[in-house]
Amino acid sequence: MKVYHILFFLLQIVILCSIALIYIKQFETKNKVYIIIDSIFKCSLGLFIVTYFLTNKEHKIQIYDRILIILFGLTLLALIDYIALINIVFNTHMSDPYSIEKTNT
Repeated sequence: MKVYHILFFLLQIVILCSIALIYIKQFETKNKVYIIIDSIFKCSLGLFIVTYFLTNKEHKIQIYDRILIILFGLTLLALIDYIALINIVFNTHMSDPYSIEKTNT
């Protein structure tokens, strides 16, 4: 078993546990731990998909399918909540300028 197999296996277990805790209402989706775990999972899986299909030409996959798979990896990278992650890591209170929620002025 390679190192990235172990990493993805552990990330899957952590994600499944957090989904179960969210389902039984013991954990919130705006929790700092959930945001960090979700960001790590999306980042590692997105980067793996992009690098694997950009560098590995051995598979008999058509170029259009390869491009579509790479776009799926880039979509995972784009779906990371970067503002919430920056707020957690750097302990700032940035707000999302594209948020739907109204702010009091």
